[in-house]
Amino acid sequence: MSSGKTPQPGGSAANAAHLHLWESSLDACFLLRAERDDAGHITDFVFTDMNPRGAAAIGLAKEAALGRTLCEVVAVQRGGPLYNRYVRVAESGVTLDEECDLNLAEIDARWIRQQVIATPEGIAIIARDITARKLEELANRQNGAFLQALIDSLPVLISVRSLRPGDFGDIAAWNPAAERITGYTAAEINDRRIGAATPSQTNPTMDPFDAGAQNGLTPDQGALAFVRRDGATRQLRTVAVLLRDQYGDPEFVLTIAEDVTELAAARKELEQHANHDALTGLPNRRLFMDRLTHALERCARSAQGLALLFVDLDNFKGVNDDLGHGIGDALLQEVGRRLSSSARAVDTVCRLSGDEFTVVTETAGSATLGEAGAIAGRIIDALNKPFLLSGHTICVTASIGISICPADGTDADTLISHADNALYRAKELGKNRYQYFSAFLDGGTRRIARRPIEQAPPVDKMSTG
Repeated sequence: MSSGKTPQPGGSAANAAHLHLWESSLDACFLLRAERDDAGHITDFVFTDMNPRGAAAIGLAKEAALGRTLCEVVAVQRGGPLYNRYVRVAESGVTLDEECDLNLAEIDARWIRQQVIATPEGIAIIARDITARKLEELANRQNGAFLQALIDSLPVLISVRSLRPGDFGDIAAWNPAAERITGYTAAEINDRRIGAATPSQTNPTMDPFDAGAQNGLTPDQGALAFVRRDGATRQLRTVAVLLRDQYGDPEFVLTIAEDVTELAAARKELEQHANHDALTGLPNRRLFMDRLTHALERCARSAQGLALLFVDLDNFKGVNDDLGHGIGDALLQEVGRRLSSSARAVDTVCRLSGDEFTVVTETAGSATLGEAGAIAGRIIDALNKPFLLSGHTICVTASIGISICPADGTDADTLISHADNALYRAKELGKNRYQYFSAFLDGGTRRIARRPIEQAPPVDKMSTG
């Protein structure tokens, strides 16, 4: 083949095979003879043979191209970069293997992959048009640059972690927001693993951002507490998505995490305002109703009993009128603290409004009555102790009404109504005492009480509650 002559029929089997390869190759193949001047310098290359793919590449029939020079057929500039590379191969004998872009006269810009090999008479060129692949690569680079710019500009944490065996666990992407939110660079996170910075995780080698996604839960949403590099704990809301390769095997986990620390704090504050009294910090009427409803549901499912205590300060209006609302507010705050101290840890102490408070207490069955009285007695004793507020010594008392579930009712409205009736009966009987509800208190509609009215003795005889 180096002679540029096509093997003739009757040649060896090897020549026939070479001819078949030459004619069938998907690459454009050319044989060129070097033309030289009297000084031996190469002045051009002459086509001596080419395969069908080569003829198609230059747009000429093979017979029309053979014998013509390279610069004449392909418009390669003498002394230009491509021409000079061909000359260097012919003169040095060193094979050239390259990808290059052609932007020649009268030929559309294109990319080729070529091997240029020195022959005794000149050079052989094996070339393939890779324009389509190069255009795809260029588009991918442009898309990649756009995607990277987008990732870098997003205010949320973007993490891509490898699941491939060769680099399992390595971070392939970690945007500037991730560094800002966590305080760690990608290299630092790789060294310590993200799990080591999340105290709630049991396995410090696992990335908690993508644990669910790795197990096939795609996408996986969650929240976690992340300890920043500076030691501050941030609350992150995460979404992890499993990315698979072309064969369907897990390849990466993409995680998006948003710092919701301030949002969580704001929600907690809103919930506090919505469910707690602003003055005393105790549960308000809304939360009281919720707690009472759930307590009644538990009572219905079990043998537990429930007591509802209504607490109302006696003559509180006089404190406000004589000393002002500032002292009145301070008194209510201290009353709330004494009520909480008198109740058990499992009880719910609430402020309904003004100087009205409630206590919801759950006990085992028949013990409810006695436990409610014990708590009421402790409250009365606690409130009988003088209050020292801004240089003023203030003495107040309280009246308490008690209703019991299930004896006095099994729904919230009934228990509240009965506890309120018992409260006003306690005030009628002289205040500074507690009173259980009785059927006699219920508008006098029933002649026989479900149990006798139990009246607390005056305060000076209630040292034991």
